[in-house]
Amino acid sequence: MLSVARSSLSLWLREVPLTDEQRELLIQQKARGGAKRAASLRARRIARAEHTRRESISTIGQLSQRELFIAGVVAYWAEGSKSKPWKRAERVVFVNSDTTMITLFLRWLDLVGVARSRLILRIQIHENADILAADRYWREATQIPDSQFRRPTLKRHNPVTVRKNVGPRYVGCLTITVRSSTELYRRISGWYEGIVNDLGRRPTGRPPDFGSGNARSTRAAPATPPSTPFETSPAYELQPSG
Repeated sequence: MLSVARSSLSLWLREVPLTDEQRELLIQQKARGGAKRAASLRARRIARAEHTRRESISTIGQLSQRELFIAGVVAYWAEGSKSKPWKRAERVVFVNSDTTMITLFLRWLDLVGVARSRLILRIQIHENADILAADRYWREATQIPDSQFRRPTLKRHNPVTVRKNVGPRYVGCLTITVRSSTELYRRISGWYEGIVNDLGRRPTGRPPDFGSGNARSTRAAPATPPSTPFETSPAYELQPSG
């Protein structure tokens, strides 16, 4: 190592001509240095993203019965079928391609006392997909008896459309219909309206620390869901929060 500043060396040597071989070597070294820096930055981004993900998971902790109830109501109003003024259809129909959303909805139905024997399931999928594989996937994911699955609804293939949902991971959407669910639909509508009406109120209690992984939920585990069918229960009773 020379005990000379880089700025001095640059000033002294800037007029020294380089051979083609030396220029090529410098280009390669610069490229390797750039690739190394890019790989290091990418690794740091991935590490930060993973840290945030794990921290966020720990913040949620264990869901209470009430939290699962509200999550299910909101999930249905976002993804479920809703009656329209021009088309009255007061029945519970939930459609999704995300297995975790399907699992949430099934757990929520358990919570409000809807027997799984009341469910009718149907796959919606493009006709050129692997229909048998998708059928196996949803039966295994839901663990609902085969007798409750109906023939898949096939979407016609349009060669002009460039679809991204292709390949072995594409399993279509699953439609879950609850039989005799007019009363349940009306309750969901009211529950969601109650949530919306409460948005204007000032929240009570101390909020969790959503920005820190040190905050862990200490709530009790969800209680055993009602075992009686929904229509025989007057309502899913919850204690008011504040």
